[in-house]
Amino acid sequence: AEMSPTREEHCLDVVVLLAALVTAAVATPSCLDTSNHYYDEREYTCTGFTSASHFQEHIPRDLSYPRLRFVLKECLVDYIPGSAFASVPALSLDLDNCKAKTFSKPGANPFDGLEETVSRIGFMHNSSLPESWQLLKNMNRLKEIAFYMMAGLDLTRDFNNLPQSLRRVLIFRSSIARIDDHWLSGLTNLEEVWIQESDLKHFQRSMLPRPAPKLWRLHLQGCGLTSLPRDFSEDLPAMRHLSIEENLITTFDELSLEPLRRDRTYVGLYGNPLHCDCRIKFLLSYSDNWRFPVCATPELLKGRRINELSEDLLNCSTPSTTTTTTPAAAVPGGFFPFYSDDV
Repeated sequence: AEMSPTREEHCLDVVVLLAALVTAAVATPSCLDTSNHYYDEREYTCTGFTSASHFQEHIPRDLSYPRLRFVLKECLVDYIPGSAFASVPALSLDLDNCKAKTFSKPGANPFDGLEETVSRIGFMHNSSLPESWQLLKNMNRLKEIAFYMMAGLDLTRDFNNLPQSLRRVLIFRSSIARIDDHWLSGLTNLEEVWIQESDLKHFQRSMLPRPAPKLWRLHLQGCGLTSLPRDFSEDLPAMRHLSIEENLITTFDELSLEPLRRDRTYVGLYGNPLHCDCRIKFLLSYSDNWRFPVCATPELLKGRRINELSEDLLNCSTPSTTTTTTPAAAVPGGFFPFYSDDV
């Protein structure tokens, strides 16, 4: 006699079927309009690509939005084919959790066709990166490159192969495997460099162009820095906003900061565990455009603000004849604007 399946076997069959359906749903490539219609910018997202052929098969050929953000999300492919996005008139291109065993094949450039449209590229959630930034060299309108929640970034001098049109480099909540001393030194048109909540740990002036004629914002917040090089702020004629807040710096050398005493330069030092002694007495006379840290040590001065101190309290043996104190600027620390409005 034929035996009927047990209840347990029925349950197992249902579980297997559900798992298969979920797997199929996840693996099925799709491209959809994901715009938030409260904004002028349109967004189009393709997900679930598992083959290089999916780029040709699923990306629409007739997208004609004037301000389009194109997102390639949750893909796992052997490689990204040449001219993969050529039919997409994207202003902004994001790769979000998109992984390729090899980013591109020799002689084939996935970014071909985007030279006159894309002004911003973002890599998010451990997406694969090009073997060389040479692939983006001909993107004449590229202004911004951004990294969000990426692991093991190699910030090498290969970044200097990016186009000279580049204005902004943004790194947020990422881990950094290494950084070259000449990381961005050849990109003389840079205007902003943001590194926030990422384990940078050290920074050299040589990492930026020298001089950097257009660099007006340098944001190194929550990066684990313990000191600044003495030439840190030299040859930065356009600098208007410097933030090195929320780091691990216990003292500052006047040589590192003195060039920034010019009018209207905002300097944020807040959130560093400052040891208040005579080495930092120069800060007593600095501008109220600066946001100073409070004392972390010694215990006698813990919690005191810079504008509450004097050279006597700092144990300076030969106080200067003039000391002015100004209140610290009440300027908030600022949040990382991952998507810029003007690209």
